[in-house]
Amino acid sequence: MNTPFFQRIRLYIKNHTARSIIIAIIAVLVIYFAVHAIIKKTAPTTYVLGSVQTGTIVSTITGTGQISTSNTVALKPQVSGQLLSARVKTGSTVSKGQVLYTIQATDAARAVQTAKGNLASAQLALRAAQTSDTNNSSDLAKAVTTAYNTLLSSNLQATPADTDTSSVQAPTISGNYTLGKEGTITVKTYSSFGGVSFQTSGLVATTGLTNSTNAQPIGTSGLYILFPNNVKGNLTWTISIPNTNSSSYVSNENAYETAKENEAEAADPNGSNAVDLQSKQLAVASAQNSLASAEETLAQYTITSPFDGVLASSTANVGDQVSSADTLGTVITNQEVATLSLNEVDVSKVHVGQKATLTFDAVDGLSLAGTVSTVDQVGTVSSGVVNYSVTISLDTQDPRVKSGMTVTAAIQAGIAQDVLTVPASAVHTSNGASYVLSVPDGDTSMPATSTGTTAAVGVTLATPPTQTAVEIGLTDGTNTEIASGLTEGQKIVTKTVAATTTKAAATTAPSLLGGGSNNRSFGGTTRSTTRIGG
Repeated sequence: MNTPFFQRIRLYIKNHTARSIIIAIIAVLVIYFAVHAIIKKTAPTTYVLGSVQTGTIVSTITGTGQISTSNTVALKPQVSGQLLSARVKTGSTVSKGQVLYTIQATDAARAVQTAKGNLASAQLALRAAQTSDTNNSSDLAKAVTTAYNTLLSSNLQATPADTDTSSVQAPTISGNYTLGKEGTITVKTYSSFGGVSFQTSGLVATTGLTNSTNAQPIGTSGLYILFPNNVKGNLTWTISIPNTNSSSYVSNENAYETAKENEAEAADPNGSNAVDLQSKQLAVASAQNSLASAEETLAQYTITSPFDGVLASSTANVGDQVSSADTLGTVITNQEVATLSLNEVDVSKVHVGQKATLTFDAVDGLSLAGTVSTVDQVGTVSSGVVNYSVTISLDTQDPRVKSGMTVTAAIQAGIAQDVLTVPASAVHTSNGASYVLSVPDGDTSMPATSTGTTAAVGVTLATPPTQTAVEIGLTDGTNTEIASGLTEGQKIVTKTVAATTTKAAATTAPSLLGGGSNNRSFGGTTRSTTRIGG
């Protein structure tokens, strides 16, 4: 059936050889580009970049509860020990913050003193390092100046500039060159009314009578020249500064380069001196945190009234061994308080005395300060989840706040000031260790922005980022404290935009064999029948 068709093709090729070759070449090219168009292409991986900055991290624990008018609040200690005092009798009126009970706190008080001593020691070490760094920088700068002056002043000689001058003994050059510039001083003699005079040009210009007995200053250069006895006019010498032909030139130049390298290393923010200083700064911050923690623990050995009211009962006696499971007494109050429930992870970070910010669904824009007054030491199990009740007393009363209202409390669980921070998204964890992806120094792919971060689409990097181990501190969900491992201003990756693949749509190539074409569609597939010849 197709035999006549193929015969017509062979006949066409035989009669149109050149045209057939061209059509064949074009067909090959079309097939190549059509196949190439459907090959999957991989887009490069891009990165959203940020930088390490100094800031304040406030870690908060958030919970939701209700406002209630508390009639009775149980006073429970957060620590264990012997009760040393019960300062208020049953039925007495008490005020917020008034000390009601104290527990023996010998170890806690000792821990505070130790923490204070450690902080003082860390601060002394930091001041010593800062003083040493300042003195060292000054000393290194002086060393560079001294080495350079030595290089310029050593073994300076007057060299004959012509044949006539070379037959005469050269003048003697002495002194310490002080101009701090490299170059040449030219000395010329000439006959004058008073005898043989000289003049200099180049680095310094001066004139005077030659003297073979006393050395004369060469202007303000710090150098002196002593002429020979047989000096005459029309002689020329040059003094090269420094004297590169001196036997000490190489050693002096090496000493100068070493002095410059030492100064540069001391000024390097990643150098050993800078790292040592940063280490001592971190030691001070750590000691401050340890002291704050020790003082918070010591404060727990003193039980105060959470708000104004009446001590309704006092069941504890001086000398008793008490723990968090014991109730020392109860306080009756009509003050509104916020009661919320926290899970076992969050409640471990909450203790009496912490500040909180309270907001209310029913009162738009109202924000009140509060203080954690009680934390249950025994949790309640519900559906396998352990929750603990936390009571927050309102620092100020507002008539718009009613009993039973829903309240959201943000408890300030920790604060770190003037610390290195990065976006929380930049911190990753592997096998219990934290790390960030840092951008190699010198990579210029990050565009300059006012916020210190790149656009959400990211940028490509000339060199892939590297994992840098870090020690993290507090986090507020948005930013995370970096205790060690990074330096301020260092570029880091906050988000990786993974490479994606794209597939180009193939297009139907037109017929290249000449004549018309008849396209027919069968079940969604287009078939093309081409007529060849006239």
